[in-house]
Amino acid sequence: PFNEWTNALCGEAVSLEEPETVTYEELPQKTLIVPITSDKGLCGGVNSFISRNVRDAVGKITAQGKECDIVVVGDKGRAQMTRAVPTNIVRTVTEVVAPGNFTLCAAIASEVAAAGTDYDAVMIVYTSYVNA
Repeated sequence: PFNEWTNALCGEAVSLEEPETVTYEELPQKTLIVPITSDKGLCGGVNSFISRNVRDAVGKITAQGKECDIVVVGDKGRAQMTRAVPTNIVRTVTEVVAPGNFTLCAAIASEVAAAGTDYDAVMIVYTSYVNA
């Protein structure tokens, strides 16, 4: 039920299982990218997947003459993206605790809003656990 509500509000989520097929042409002129990564732990593959997709998205978006900024959630993502796309990072949110709750979401939303620029779209990049 919750996914139906968010799909109605935000549109259907786009899967990045094959990132080379995503063109980002549907994005407007100015986009904010919010990658959700971890602060600690053995999630190297998960964080690398997100960072790689964000780097790919930034390259494709800027090649189309559009602008994008990044607000990184999580210390692992911040470390990886600082090396890959440092000029696009406008804010970071670290020391994120799990599981998330409303207070955490409100704090992250405040940081995203504090990025200071009006964006035409916000793209949230995250992973989803699938039990095989």
